[in-house]
Amino acid sequence: MKSKLFSTLILFHLFAYAELPNGQIQALNANYNSPTGTGTAKYINIDEFGEYRNPQLEVENYNGTLMFSIEDKSFELDLSMLGVSDAQTIGLNNLNFSNNSKNIALNFSSAKALDDDFSFSVSNPSVDCTRTGIFDDIKTDLLSNCLKYSKLRISRLDFRSDTSEFTNLITEEEITSSKIDLSDFKLDINSGKFKGEVKSSMSQGLTIKVEGLSQFKVESNQIEIKLDKAKAGIFNIKSKIFDELEKMDSDTISVREPYITIQLK
Repeated sequence: MKSKLFSTLILFHLFAYAELPNGQIQALNANYNSPTGTGTAKYINIDEFGEYRNPQLEVENYNGTLMFSIEDKSFELDLSMLGVSDAQTIGLNNLNFSNNSKNIALNFSSAKALDDDFSFSVSNPSVDCTRTGIFDDIKTDLLSNCLKYSKLRISRLDFRSDTSEFTNLITEEEITSSKIDLSDFKLDINSGKFKGEVKSSMSQGLTIKVEGLSQFKVESNQIEIKLDKAKAGIFNIKSKIFDELEKMDSDTISVREPYITIQLK
């Protein structure tokens, strides 16, 4: 890809609180059509929001952050890391969330977003992070736990952007497209060691398999990923992945094979 690269590691920034709230959400749905939208849920019980059964919610979109409101209370769900920004239309189906002393879990049936220059859809994503500790800061809480012990699954993801070019990772010739799809995505992290696999149009349908290490450096506020292996079928594509990643090198992303360092704000 020349302007954007989909990472094999997708982290969910869940709610806009100083710390990740305890509680659960069952069967949350949203239907947004600019400038406003509506939402429903089967059950909500989260800190600083309260307990509701079958609530009717108002929905607003702020550059990929959906604000759900009822009465004088609100919570936010950030979808921007999934490529959703200031979309004209957003749909979210059957989202379930829970956070307690043992784990952090999020799953939903599907989500889609549409605007003039991009479209996005994802089916059956889920993330389950096993807690090793509880941190006051939401970012530290999510990254310290989820980059150490977690499971991530996505059945299908399709993304189109008129401002992006995605490069085929198998062929020697430069084949680019404004569209990308992923399927059968799996990522398991155990003590910071990750193994993942995915099928993609970028690999001509071959299963991409990756292995490496991930960690969140609290003091420097950085995510560090060490990619040890990357193969698509019999093809070693590690160098080609880094060739593409190096095009993203910036003040916030540093790429020095085998390391990818992301400086967080």
